[in-house]
Amino acid sequence: MKDKDILLRFFELSGNDTDSLVYLKKYQSVEAKEFALIYISPDILTEFAEAIFYVLKLLSNLELYPVLVMQKESLQYLELFYQILYDKIRLHQDDDFRLEFLENEKTNRVAQVLSDKKIPVLVAQGKREELVSFLQQHIHNLYTGKFIYFKQESGLFDKHTNQKLSIINLMNDSQTLKQQSILSQPDQAILELCEQVLQVSNNRSLTVSITSPLVLFKELFSVKGNGTLIKRGSKIAFSEKIGILDRAKLLSLMQTSFKKKVKANFFDREFLSILYEINYRGAAVMRQFRIGYYLTKFAVDEIARGEGIGRELWDQMIARYHSVFWRARPKNSINKWYTKECSGMQKYQDWFIYWINIDAKLIPQVCEKACSMPVDFEEENI
Repeated sequence: MKDKDILLRFFELSGNDTDSLVYLKKYQSVEAKEFALIYISPDILTEFAEAIFYVLKLLSNLELYPVLVMQKESLQYLELFYQILYDKIRLHQDDDFRLEFLENEKTNRVAQVLSDKKIPVLVAQGKREELVSFLQQHIHNLYTGKFIYFKQESGLFDKHTNQKLSIINLMNDSQTLKQQSILSQPDQAILELCEQVLQVSNNRSLTVSITSPLVLFKELFSVKGNGTLIKRGSKIAFSEKIGILDRAKLLSLMQTSFKKKVKANFFDREFLSILYEINYRGAAVMRQFRIGYYLTKFAVDEIARGEGIGRELWDQMIARYHSVFWRARPKNSINKWYTKECSGMQKYQDWFIYWINIDAKLIPQVCEKACSMPVDFEEENI
């Protein structure tokens, strides 16, 4: 397959050129063993074998090699129904689809297979408890960044409304989902398996995606995704002394998030506090005035947006300050989301002004104050 054809198919499947390239660069920048581990159950392989082969070939063409976990009966199915392909794979005669089946192998063999630009297939045996232990062991040893669980329907669903749950934050949502019996029994079992996997991983940034093989590229290569993302929950820190933070990391976050250069005097101003994800993947910088709390900057990096870090930051900010106002340029892509979150807004030529829980009598002053605030960025893009 030619490079041009590979990219065209990649963009077609992922659905967003800009997001796709950001994620592709991210995945290609990590060690091969850290990219992803995909669990493919026998039922899923039986129903989606052709689709799975297709996406694995395309991932290989993009020089991304996920580690696969199958069960013994899946190999028997391949041997029976895909004998020619199975034989070619085992004999390493298919240049576009290079898999190596590893039965009873230790994790260190996986690295060698990946270095040979082949997709390792780890063969698990036994019942659910043994499968969980198998997944835990290899995800821990490989320092996997993403665990993907293939499911017939893309994601976990609220059984009462049939609405897909796009993000599950285990720190905040796990008990509620269980106590209110929101998931069906099969979906709850999948969630509990994923939770067990997350608990033992030594990679704090590990996330889990529950998705269908048919939409894997949209789940992997877009901010919005197309499944259910499960995460431990981010560690959000709070500080009233911005000067003691890592200014270089905070500056980098703001500039990459807004794609503009921060003005030299930004950190000379008087700030109230900052809420930030401990790895500086998101931050809310606050100032205080007589009329209320002003959100100076809300910045979340591109990858973190897809992991729901912006939502976590936002919820903690509102819980702490309750009444907040802020502004955004009319062409800012986040305005649609701001409009959903705010209690009210006012549009001007240069700024859109938003507020939450502001006394109606103060709104004219809030709008005047927000419009008069100094510009934080140089206008040219970086």
